[in-house]
Amino acid sequence: METILLEQAFTENMKQFEPFENKPVLALAVSGGPDSMALLHCATRWMRSRQASLTVLTVNHQLRAEAKDEVTKVAEWAENLGLSCHILTIPDKLSGNNMSAQAREWRYRLLTGWCRDNHVLHLLTAHHQDDQVETFFNRLERGSGLEGLSCMRQITYMNGVRLLRPLLSSPKELISQFLLKEKIDWVKDPTNEDDNYFRARFRKIFPQLSDQGLVSAPRVMLAIANLQRANAMIEDELSRLTAQYIEISPAGYMMIDTGFFNKAPAEVALRVLNRCLMIIGGHRDSVRYSTLDHLYQRLLQAPLSTATSAGCCVVGGIKNKIMIYRERHAMAAPLKLEFGEQLWDCRFIVTYTAAKKDQMHCHVGQLSLGRSALLKWLKSNLITLNPVQRHLLKNLPSQVYPTLPAIYQQDQLVAVPYFNCHIPLFNLSDFSAVLWTARSLTKMESI
Repeated sequence: METILLEQAFTENMKQFEPFENKPVLALAVSGGPDSMALLHCATRWMRSRQASLTVLTVNHQLRAEAKDEVTKVAEWAENLGLSCHILTIPDKLSGNNMSAQAREWRYRLLTGWCRDNHVLHLLTAHHQDDQVETFFNRLERGSGLEGLSCMRQITYMNGVRLLRPLLSSPKELISQFLLKEKIDWVKDPTNEDDNYFRARFRKIFPQLSDQGLVSAPRVMLAIANLQRANAMIEDELSRLTAQYIEISPAGYMMIDTGFFNKAPAEVALRVLNRCLMIIGGHRDSVRYSTLDHLYQRLLQAPLSTATSAGCCVVGGIKNKIMIYRERHAMAAPLKLEFGEQLWDCRFIVTYTAAKKDQMHCHVGQLSLGRSALLKWLKSNLITLNPVQRHLLKNLPSQVYPTLPAIYQQDQLVAVPYFNCHIPLFNLSDFSAVLWTARSLTKMESI
């Protein structure tokens, strides 16, 4: 009976994600843990009755010695079900603070990147009801507001890919019963028992609270649903005001109409300000509320001259606009260019498509030149500009020039992709630098 219940819940939730295209192709994020193994088997059975095709994606995060063996095991399990599996590996070993957050960011970047490159629109993940409840209390403990407490949604969009969570309404107990009844094996993650992690401590204490009648998962889920409805209303207003008052440039800066902060409700204004700072400052996580509120209060007290906050510079008084651009001293170090895509300064996707000997030993870093100095560089290298390039050069705010990505060869400036200009004999067509944002300005994803 338990098996039928889980499969039924999966099938019903998949209906909420319709319509799919004819003969849809879906990717599954499978770590090998119990939840993702339940997802794998439910999705495989769903696929066979719907002329769909599935591809399994598993990520080697290199955080534990067993990681390589675990992804190999996932590939074997997928093959046994007749599915192809691609192992994606985080290129460098993670270090520093909050490696779990770093691993999560890399995992989604690799998963959605593979989906984009292979024209797969749908990516299924194994988040379930207990994960949602855990997320709610984790964010509650950190003092999150309405947006954070709205937690995960069944459908979100990330990097042009639909993230689908068909198990989000299913409790962990149902998944465990399904695995035992079907005799499905899984990989055991020792960090789930490590009290250094919030999730491990929470999973031990929550059943006790539930047994005492102090809180229950269904009631928390009901509260989250109510919060999501309220949050959706705010997001709709945010989208309307953003389209009216805010411009984002592919050069990596924003212009905000000064009237926005006086007309927008405080909750909307703070959210927009947070996302602007995240995008321009290259942040994955939200800016601290105290930092946001301090800047917001200053913006309400016109005129604002200049302020720095969260790796950004905020300047007022520019033709009734407020400009937010990257703070030079907070930018990332130069990055050696390698074949393929790389993320520089958490803002620009830099792509190198041809490994030519005469263009080896290049790196990308900040331009560090103002308009006048750049004009001198153009003249000294006999570089002429077409009308489009001259228009870009003339209209880019002077403060933004030093924050642009530039390509260097043996410490010599050879190209500035934004202006599409380069020294003679250097082939810029092999390179591109496109503004990338970890979060969208509107309809922010929640992972």
